[in-house]
Parts: sequence; structure tokens; C-alpha cells
Amino acid sequence: MPNSFLRCRVKISTKSARKQVFFSFRLTVDESMAADGSDLSSELEALHAIYDQDILVWQDDADLTNIAVRPSLRFHELQLQLCVPKGYPGVPLRVSLTGVPDGLLASISQFLNSKAQSLAGEPSMFNIASAASEWMESNGKNMQEEASQDHESSSNGVQQGVREDPAGEKAEPSMQGFPKEEGSPKHSMRTALDVINRIRWDSNLDIRDFTVAYLDRFVGVIEGPFNSFDWEDLMFPQHRVQYFKYKNEVIWDKRGPLFDNVFGSRGKGLKIMDIVERYGDAVEEAPIGNEVESPESDTEGSEPDGERTVERRYKNDPTRPNYFVCTRIDDPEVLSRIEGVQRSIVDTNPGLASGVHPPNLLHVTWCMLRLRTPEEIEKAKSIMKSIVPELVSIFSSPQLAVEFEKLGDFRDRLIYVKGRENAAFTWFSQHLMKRFQDAGIPTPGNHPEFTLHASILRLSRPMARKLNVTFLDRGIYLPFQNTCFGSQTVKGISLCPTGRENIQPDGFYERVCEVKNEFLDVHPGVPELLADRASEMAEEGLMSLEEADALGKRIENGNSDVENIEEAFERRNVCGGEDWEAGSGLVLIIRGLSGSGKSSLLRDLQVHFDIMVCSADSYFDGESYQCDLGKLADAHRHCLDQFVSALERRHPFIAVDNTNSRLWEYGLFVRLAKMMGFRVKVVEMACTNISMLKDFAARNVHGISLAVINKMFDRWEVDPEAVIVQPFLDHGESRSDPSEEVAGMCMELMKPTVPQAQVLYTALFLTGKSRADLLRLSPPMHKNVKVDHVTIAFRPTTTHAFSLPLGSTVKIRVTGIASDELIQAATVDLLTKHSLDSQRVPHITISAADGVPSKLSNDLIARNNGSEVRPCTGIDLEGVVACVVSFGESRLVPLERVVDKGRLRSLLHSDSDSNGNEDEPPILATEAPDQVEEIFVFDFDDTVFDTPLYTEAIRDYEQHTGQPWPHRGFWGQKDSLLPPLKSYPGPAFQDFITHCGRRGALTVLMTGRIETTREGVESVLASYGVKPDRLILKTGGKTTSVYKVEEVRNLLYEFRSVKRIKLWDDLCENLAGFSTLSKRWEHIEWDIIDSLAIFPPHFEGPRRPTRKRKEGVGDELGLSTYMSTLGCFPDDCWKRNTKAGIDIVTRCWAKAIGFTGAIRRLASVFGSYPIGRKSDVDMCLLAPHTFTHKSCMSALEAELRLEGVRRIYQGHSSRCPRLKVQFDFIGSLPVECDIVFCCVSIDVLKNGVETPKGLLKCVEGKDEPSKVAVEGPIFMESLQKVTKNSARMKQLAVVVEALSRILAKNHMKGNAFHCPRTFHLVKLAARCLAKNRNEELESSEQFLVAVLEECAEMKAADWSKLFKEFVPQEYVPPLQRIMKHALGKVKDPEFPKWKAMTELFKEYGCVSTSGYSSIEVKCTCECEEDSWMLLQYLTARAGTCVRNILAGGFMVLPGEVTIEKESVVMSFMVEEKSSEPVAVQKALLMLKEEVEAFEFCKCSCLVDQELATA
Repeated sequence: MPNSFLRCRVKISTKSARKQVFFSFRLTVDESMAADGSDLSSELEALHAIYDQDILVWQDDADLTNIAVRPSLRFHELQLQLCVPKGYPGVPLRVSLTGVPDGLLASISQFLNSKAQSLAGEPSMFNIASAASEWMESNGKNMQEEASQDHESSSNGVQQGVREDPAGEKAEPSMQGFPKEEGSPKHSMRTALDVINRIRWDSNLDIRDFTVAYLDRFVGVIEGPFNSFDWEDLMFPQHRVQYFKYKNEVIWDKRGPLFDNVFGSRGKGLKIMDIVERYGDAVEEAPIGNEVESPESDTEGSEPDGERTVERRYKNDPTRPNYFVCTRIDDPEVLSRIEGVQRSIVDTNPGLASGVHPPNLLHVTWCMLRLRTPEEIEKAKSIMKSIVPELVSIFSSPQLAVEFEKLGDFRDRLIYVKGRENAAFTWFSQHLMKRFQDAGIPTPGNHPEFTLHASILRLSRPMARKLNVTFLDRGIYLPFQNTCFGSQTVKGISLCPTGRENIQPDGFYERVCEVKNEFLDVHPGVPELLADRASEMAEEGLMSLEEADALGKRIENGNSDVENIEEAFERRNVCGGEDWEAGSGLVLIIRGLSGSGKSSLLRDLQVHFDIMVCSADSYFDGESYQCDLGKLADAHRHCLDQFVSALERRHPFIAVDNTNSRLWEYGLFVRLAKMMGFRVKVVEMACTNISMLKDFAARNVHGISLAVINKMFDRWEVDPEAVIVQPFLDHGESRSDPSEEVAGMCMELMKPTVPQAQVLYTALFLTGKSRADLLRLSPPMHKNVKVDHVTIAFRPTTTHAFSLPLGSTVKIRVTGIASDELIQAATVDLLTKHSLDSQRVPHITISAADGVPSKLSNDLIARNNGSEVRPCTGIDLEGVVACVVSFGESRLVPLERVVDKGRLRSLLHSDSDSNGNEDEPPILATEAPDQVEEIFVFDFDDTVFDTPLYTEAIRDYEQHTGQPWPHRGFWGQKDSLLPPLKSYPGPAFQDFITHCGRRGALTVLMTGRIETTREGVESVLASYGVKPDRLILKTGGKTTSVYKVEEVRNLLYEFRSVKRIKLWDDLCENLAGFSTLSKRWEHIEWDIIDSLAIFPPHFEGPRRPTRKRKEGVGDELGLSTYMSTLGCFPDDCWKRNTKAGIDIVTRCWAKAIGFTGAIRRLASVFGSYPIGRKSDVDMCLLAPHTFTHKSCMSALEAELRLEGVRRIYQGHSSRCPRLKVQFDFIGSLPVECDIVFCCVSIDVLKNGVETPKGLLKCVEGKDEPSKVAVEGPIFMESLQKVTKNSARMKQLAVVVEALSRILAKNHMKGNAFHCPRTFHLVKLAARCLAKNRNEELESSEQFLVAVLEECAEMKAADWSKLFKEFVPQEYVPPLQRIMKHALGKVKDPEFPKWKAMTELFKEYGCVSTSGYSSIEVKCTCECEEDSWMLLQYLTARAGTCVRNILAGGFMVLPGEVTIEKESVVMSFMVEEKSSEPVAVQKALLMLKEEVEAFEFCKCSCLVDQELATA
């Protein structure tokens, strides 16, 4: 049934009463009628929702559905009978009538049957009933005359259609043919469904006036606004509805005694319109939609006396609102768009011009009130000023804006722009209203359900009479209904009187009181507190005295630019240390439901720490705790007082103990703490089920009921940065105590900071002569003369410092001078090349004004793309490479310039070389941009790829397309490399992919193909997922060998720091040219490789003889060889780096815990690395039982950073926290380690255990993360028993890699999307191996077939058992299809030939993407280093997003999460459906908010898909 029918609203006005009469039917559809189709039932249900009269439905002898209707109360004798024929609505209804005077029967019958004929093909019952009502209204006089004549001719003296009861009194009219049981009551009570439909569809009722109460099995009776429920998809059965309310009056109740004041079926016979009329004065007289205008007086003609009386009573009513609290709309974009809509409406109907609200008066109303005396006005102003903390907290910086997203109307009399719903806005309005009510100030005129809006046009009574209309035609604004009007920043709130008598000079209402949204006004002590902090930071050397004075004056003067003030504190705090969290104290925010144990946790922590607890509960502390909910606002203000006082005293440990269910409730505390230099941690007490809610309700000391706690839970907002801990539980098997975990975390955070030597910066320090030469060239312009050094790196890693040629002399040349009123600097070039410069433009600061830091030279030089720099005739200078070492965070501590590595090592207490060797530590990549020390040059055709040959390519092209080759040539055409032609991995493909992306190296693909083929070459590279640093194609008419030699020479000139170059090519002339060139660059190590002499790699056994060119595509080389060619297995370089990474982790961990025994005992390696796959390395480290898992990660991270490791990420999984580490080695690919911890006793740590299973017995019962951590080594032990030997282990690695690539091709791989993990595939292969233990699986191919056969036989339950909770059940059906299709491929006779394997792993996919939309989430960081951290975070959080989408009914095809320079991109596909993708939108919005709140780096998130922005 069309939505337009189901949503129709009908108003039928009679001339006998000045009110709208609504009718509805009672319907009963038995099983035989249900066979007529669900559309008929839906149509009858809609009729029932519209009319208020009985309806009878029955089947006649011909099995046709008949419906008897009495469509009018005024002409109650009339009965309309509709016969529904077979084939309806394609076949028209047959209409007959009774109770119509004979003189009119033929006329109305002809009219209605003609109407039914015209409506054939669409649902028409309602239209015919409506047409009958309209006909009767227009012919009412004739009806009465005819009825009167019939009455006079009546012989029984009783009106037709009216029966007499036995007592002789008239009873209400009965419908002919409606059976009535003897002795039965007149009416049975209408059902809850009847009431629901009446409220939903009766346009004379405002659903916001109604409340519904239902029975919850756990909580009891719960009330909620009627419009907060989804009545199409209700979360509870309708029979659980207990009662309905109109405003505060119960109008339908089934709890007993039964009564129905909606339809009048039980009780005193009252009906809903009687109830509405009883509230009639309030309904008619209250401003529409919380409007603040007084109704206009009627000066344009007469009006009925009754209406004049109503209006006069409204104006003189002492309870109506005369003040309102609002936010003015002054955003130019919003005002402009609203004015455009107003002009369009007036152009359509000029009579509405007087109802337009002037743009200068547009506002958002938060609440209305009535102030009767000057004392009440002063009281209201005091309340307004006290509301500032809530105002600033909700509309915090960056200020939350009101988004105006569409048009709406109130009762067809007022048009408004609607603000986007926000729970915080609603709370603010209700809180403001409650504050006034608690102070005894009336708040009439406010609607129970707050609607954020701004009125733009109102139909007044005089306008309605003048235009002869009763409501606004929605057609005048429908073209603009979904217009986005922009956003309005909430800059403050104002208290204004109603009416337009005192319009101010700025065009707005008179403002009796105005409160601004300014952070400095949240508490009287904040300005002084921040000014003192600025002075402290100057004393600590974190800012200059001049900066501190300027900042203090801005604060004391109440500068409204709080964002810049806050940014100034944040920036200086960051500059004070490597980690902002190394502050002067700790602020712990505790959030949790009432009864979750927040206060108990703090009491336990106070045993170990001196904690200043700030809590709203403390406001009610006394001889006996008594919580007065009416004083909650005062209690929270008391909590803020405590917090500011604690900050003033610089208390080292402050805790905020409140429910904090919404983020804005504690956002103010977080901002203040960070501005004061405190560390902030949020601890959340988890609540995961109804059992916990009941426990909380039973044990909370505030007497808060389960229903109220349930409401708290419903409004709970997720804080992705919070540390979630289990609450105190002590019953059955559910026992938990979070105090130990939180205490361990706090101990780590509160650990005293001992001043330690660290490298502050590295630089090239000018000699005395060079300083004098530079000052002669450019005399100082400012007071403070610098002329000291060229900065290499600020706060570098230890590895970077040791990698520099400390003490060596370097020559530089001055190239330009730049200056302004603050700073003066010289740009330079380095003439002696070293791994020195990490700046975009090396420079020397010459002079600076007072209070101006030297780092502003960077901004000066970069300004306007360097246009501020004046080139000059350069002079040559000299400098010495050195490190500056500091011994604390303050700028006042001594600094030492170090030019000797031995001295540097002694200062830093480095024991990295215990044998006394002064060689630098193992070289990891530094933060400075890499210098290119190695160049790798690869040929394209017959080297990296086997590309199509001319003859075979032409034949294949014609076979696939049915068309001849469209070009005259071949090699110069891009189509020679594009589909349908195929390219395969060449002999040097493995070398190519293992050399791409190495630190300190440049990988170049250099081909003899010309520039016109670039698109084809890039297409081939993209199809295999590889990308070189440079792609060079031939230009000009040179021979290929000459062109390649010249390009290699150009690379060597460009990168003069190169120490080694490797070249791969298949043509002898090219190889000879490279050999000749090498003799001219003898200081460089050359490695020239003939690609035709490369043996194909063979992972499982000895190498086979070399294959001939172009014949490999059809050769049966084997699965292992193919995988090896793709670079799936470790090479020697990767193995060395992996071993180095494992050694670094083990050594650092031993230092972190003070372990002096055999350190190899501390680490167990498991996962893909031991079986021979190239992947991340899984490690389990033994830890003392006194450590928490969080403290383990923090301790290891600290030691790794001292080693120079930069990329470290702490996972937050409560199941098994893990540390992710990436080792970036110069000249090779990075190695990643996933590290988990198993906490054991000191004895176990010293003596060890024989097997990993023995560890499980040593883990304490409550330590679930340790039990999970040891599962990996235990499984590795069992796997080694199954495989027995290294050859079988290699087969296992090949099969797991093959399965992984099959799933990836079919969009079913990726940990970020909760797809099957690698350990699931290993379990599958191991289980198959165990089953086939007695059979010889001679090759990897046979092993793969056996695994796929077992997978094809697995049922859905088997997959679920394998995956447990790790993989969503929605993925199981496509997984079954994938495995069955893959089995067919590997059983093909062509398998394992090269072409067949390429089709299986690269081109083949059985999961269609048809019907799916692509979604891309792009997250951008400020620097490339942050991208890796964001990648780990997004990978961890993406799974939740995907599961939310799946839970919303949308299938997901996983994609990938990749790094692109300073961006992280997550791409996947979502099923397209006709329904609105609300679940997709919510999931993506949640992910976007989580990413943008990521604490470790500043980033932004863009969701690029129309589904996400619909």
C-alpha cells in the first residue's frame, strides 16, 4: 500500500459545530479474509485509525469480503456497504447504501459507484467513505428535508435507525446488520492498538502531548513520550502497554478499574476530544510551538463573540508566559537562506506577509517563563548567571553548533526551521526549566517534548479570518522542506520579555539578562588560576616572561577568544616534554552508574595515594547521607568548587567521582586539568547486562531505583579513550575487583620523574670565524643576537644522535637572508653531505626581538612559499656537528654541548655496548628524513613481469573481444598491457617487492617502453599491489641502453650520498652499459644482475633449473614456487632483521623488569613466523606477577624508545592487551612484533617451566589476559607435534598462505573487518594434517586440496565453532561458497600451472560485488609518523563499525586498511538496500568521532560515500 495512503489525515468539518469530527472503525479480519491479501488488512487498519465509529466485516456466500460503514455521526441513519470483489483493487468496489431517503438514494449511489470506477487500480475504501461524507455535507439540507418527509409518513412513530430500549428510552443508533449479543455490555474496551493508531493518525491530536507506559519484565512499568517509540518496529509487545496519558492525565488504563477516555468505551463515556477541549484554553491560547509572540488583536473586521472572548482571556491570563530564554540567530548564511524561503512563501501568497518573522528577531527558544515581580526578575537573572558551567560544558570549544536541517510546522499554523536533534540540547532546555521551577518561577507554555526550532512564519487569527483559511497550505513550503539552512553557534543565552514593544537598537528583543558562552566565566577562580599557571610556565622555562604577561593580561581582561588561550597552554605544555602526560599531577575521572562501586574504588585507592576527591555526593554529606534530587545543580556546582580549589593548591592526585554518563558532563574538568598541565585518565566502570543493573540498584546508597538507573544506562555515551574496568562483583562465578588494576595504572602515572640526561637537539655549531663572517654579511636587526648553529633535529632519538659524525667539520654556504619585525635568519646549503638536515630549509637564526623564540625562523622562511627570502651572494662557513644534552625539562637547567660519542654514552648511561666498543648501537631508522644510500633499478619486461608477446597477445585479444587488434603497433600501445591481456610475475618479481619501501633506499622501475604506455604499466603494477618510488619511461629517440645509462647517471648525480646500487635487466647491451658506467663511480658498490639467470625461488626444496623466457606461463612450477615468486616467504635479509627485532625486545624487557638470568627464557615466539611465513612476529613475554598488563606495556615501551624505536602502540583490549612494535631498519623492510604478557611468580620467572602448558598452571585464577596470552605458545607446541618435521611445516606455511590469498581475493580477509584470522587458517590446516596423518601428502598442492575438501564439507555450525566470537556469523555463507569454488579450481587439470594459479590467487573471485556500494574512510594526520599509530587504532576500532553495520542488516564485503603518506584509508563495500541505511550512517559516524578523538595524534576523518552522507 502506498505510503501516501497510510499517512493521510482527514478533517471533516460539520456546520453544526465549530470543531473537527473524527471517525474510526472497529475491524475484525478473520483468517479467511486474511487470504485476500495483506494490503486489504492494512487498508482496513488505516481506516480504523482515521474514523471513530464501528465497522463490520464479514464473508458472504460467494466468499466476498463485505464492509459495513456508518461514515457520519450527523447523518447516523446512513449506512455505507462496500463489497470487495476478487481482484480488488484492480476491480472497483461495489457500493450500496441504506438509510438514505428515497429521493436521494439514486443520486448518491450513482455518484459513489462512479467514484469507485474512477479509483480502480488503487486502494479506494477511504476515498469512497470520504466522498460520501463530503456529499452528505453538501446535500445536508436536502437530506434533512427528505428525512423529515419520511418521518411524517412513518407509521411507528420512531425515528429510523433509532431503537428503544425496554425501558422506553431512546438508545444510541445501531447499524443495520450489526449483531448484538443479549446481555452483553454496549461496548467492549478498545485495545491499546486502537489507541496507538488513533494518536498516530488523528491530525487533531499532537503526539507530543501523549505519554505511554509499558511493562518491562525486569524493571517494571516504564513511562516514555509517545513519539520516542518506533511503532512500526516496537521493542515490546503491545499487550504490555499499561496506560496512556494526555499531558498529565491518564486517559486509558487497563490496570483496573478499566476505563477508556479515548473512545469512551469504558468509564464515564468521555472521549479524547472532550479531554482536549477541557484543556482547550491552554491549547488554543498557548503560543504555538513554544512561540513567544502575543496573539495579534483583531482590527480588521468583526469576529464571533466567542472568539473575541477567547483571545481576550488569553491576553489577560496571568499564567501565560511573558519572558523567554533564547539564543539569537545571527549567522549570515542561516539568515540569508531563511529570508529566501520567506520571500518565496510571500510571493506565492502575499496575504501571509504580515505573518513573517523579521530576520533580526529570529531566535531559538530554550524555555518560557512568567515573571510577576521585580524580585522574580532578579531571581531569574541570578539563575541565568549560575547556569554558565552547564552552558559552557554542553556548547564546549569548539562550540557545538545548532544545525538547521529542514522545515516543519506546528498544527499547520506555524512554519519553523528545525534544528538537528541532540540529547544535550534537550537536557539543557529541561535543566534550565527545572532551575526556574525549583526557584518558584512558573514556566507556562513549554511543551513537554522540546523541539529545537526557529519560527519563521505564523498564521494569526486575524490573518486566518482575512484570508478565509484555518490552516497553512503545506504546499507553500514543501519545495524547501529538506533544505539545509546552515549552523548557528551558541554564543550565549538571553532572557527577554515577550512582545515587540522594546526592540533594541540592534533590532533584537530587549535583553534583561545576557550570559555568554565563555570558558573563563565557568567559575570565579578560573581566570586567576590560569594567570598563575602562565607565570609558573614562565618560571619553568616553558614560555618567556613576555609571553606569560601577555597571556595573563588576556585572561584578566576576559578575552573571549578562549580557543587561542587554551591552545597556547596546550602548545606550551607539549613543548615542556616529549610526552604531554609528563605533567605535574594526575586527574582521574571516574564514571559509572549509581551502585557500580566508584566510591568504593576511590576508598581503596586512598590506601595507596593521597587523593583529593571531588564529588557531587559530598554536598549531601553530613551526620546522615540524604540525597535531595532537587539540589543536584547545587551539588555539581559544589563539585566544581572543590576541583578548582584542588587545582589552585596543585594537589598531585585529584579524582572526580560522579556518574558522568555523558561526555560533556566531565569535559569541563578535562579541559581545565590539561590547561593546568595535569595528566588526565578516565576510568569507566563497565555494565554489560541486566544482572549488573539489578546489582547496582540493590546496593547503591542513594536509593536510586532500577528504572532510573536503566535511564542512565540508556543515555550513556561512549568514551573511546576511557580505561574500562569491571565493577566490584562478588557472587557465584562473577567476582571482580578493579582496585588492583586501577592502582597499578595510577602507580605508573604517578611514578616520580627523576631528571635524566637526554639529547635536546643536534646541530651544526658555527666556528668563531664563521660567526663573524655571517654578522658582517648581515648585521643583526634585533636586540638578541643568536648566530649560533644550524639545527639538525629537535629532541632526536638516541639512535639518531649516535648515527651523526660527532666532532666532524662540515662546510655550508649562505644562500639568502630573511627578516621581519620579530626575527632575522639566513638560509644555507650543506656543501659536505652527511645525514644531517631534517629541516625543509636549513637555516641560521641571526637575531630576534625580546620574547621571540628562534623557532619562528621556520615560519618566516616558509612564508609565502619562501618569497620572504632575499637571495644573496653566498659566503662559505664552517661548523662542527654536536649534540646538546639537557638534564631536565626546564629551560633553566644546565646544557652541555657534546662532540664525542664516548662522552654522549656516559651522559646517557647507555649500556648498549657492554663490551666497551664505541661503535654505534644497532641502526634503526631515525625520525629525520632518510638519506638515500642505496638505489635499486629494475627493468620491466622479462624482469619484474612476464608481459604479453606480440603474436600470443594479438591472438588472445581477438579471442576475448571478438575484434581485431585496433592499433598498427604493439609495444608502444597501452592496450598491450591492459585487460584482457595478462601479465605474470617475472623472474625478479620477488626481488622487486622485497626491495620496495626500504628505509634509506630508492626503488626505481625503469622500462624501455615509451611514455604513451604509462597507464598500462601502472595498471600492471596496481594489479599486483606494488609501487616503486619512481617509474621512469623512455622519451626521445635514443636507444634503450643509452637512455638507461643516462638515467642511472642522473640518479647518481641527484643522490650523492649513495653507497650502493643494484640493477636488474635481461638485455645484454643494457647490462654492458651499466658495467661501463660502474668504472666511473668506483667509490660506489655495484651489483649488476642478469634477470634471465635468476632461478625461480622454491620454498620447500632445492631450486630447479632456470626456466626459459615466456614458457613459464604454461609450466607446472608448483604452488610453493609461485608463492615464493610473489615474495610470500622470508628472505635472508628479513630473517636477520626479525632476529634483531626479537633480540631488542627481549633485551629491553629484561632491563625493564631488572632480570639478570638467561633472557631467552623470558620470550616465546609463536604464530606465522615459526612456521615460515613472512608476517608479524607474535611474542609472549613472562612478567612478574606484581605487574599489571598495562604497566608491562608501559615499561617495555619506555625501554624500546631509549633504543630508538619510534613506532609503538599500546592496544586497549581487555581480553588480552598487546603491544604493537615496528622496527624500521635502514636499507630494509620493517619488521612488526605483536607482544603479549603472561604474569607469573618470581620463582617461575627465574626457573622457567618445561612446556608452555606448564605456564598455564602458574597463572593466577583471576588473570584472564595471561591465560589468553599463553594460548599462542601452547598451540605452537601442539602444532610442532603434528607437523613432526620442517618439510611438513613448510607445506603448512604454503597452504596457509594460499588460503589467505584466496580469502583476500574474495573480500574475506582483513583483521580490521573481523574476517577469519590467520590462526583460524592454521587451525584448519593443522586439523586436516592430523586427520591425514596416515596418508602421505607429498606436495603442497595435495595438502591444499585436502584442506579445501574438508572446508567444503563443513557445516555452518562447524565454522561457528572454529571462529567462536571472533568472526561474525554473516560471513559464514560466503565463506562456504568461496571454499567450494576454490576446490573446483585446484582440481582443474591446468592447476598448478602458472596461469591457473594466477587466476586463482589474483584474478578469480566468486563473491560478486554487484549490488554493493563502496565506502572509503580517509583519516589524515599532521605527519607521516602519526599515520602508523592511526593505522593500528583504526584497525582495532574498525571491527566494531563493521559489526554495527552487520547488526543493522547490511552485508559487508571487507576491504583493506592502508597507509598513504600522511593518511590512513579504510575501504570496504556495503550491501545496497531500498531501506534507509541508518545503521551504516550511525556506524560510520561513530567511527569518525572515535578517530577524530584519537589521543595520540591530531587527525581528521572523511567518510566518502553517499550512503554515509544521506
